[in-house]
Amino acid sequence: MLWVLTIQNATMWSGKLARKENSSLSVRVNGRARYWSGGTRDISRYMHIPGGPSFENFELREKYVPGQLFYYGLSRKTPEELVERL
Repeated sequence: MLWVLTIQNATMWSGKLARKENSSLSVRVNGRARYWSGGTRDISRYMHIPGGPSFENFELREKYVPGQLFYYGLSRKTPEELVERL
């Protein structure tokens, strides 16, 4: 699947419905402060990300249970606006 983001600023979100406590549920996050300048390992050629560091990947991980649901989305709202709804 290929998609193109046509808005300048967006917030990606993910979540799941609250059920009973599950000790296998975890979150994995990684981010970056600079773009890799392809074809070189010269750090001086890496470009700073405008606005500062950003999350690159965010994963919810949980032991498989038939019927479990995870939700992912993209919003024009800021992270703060999305959290206010919780």
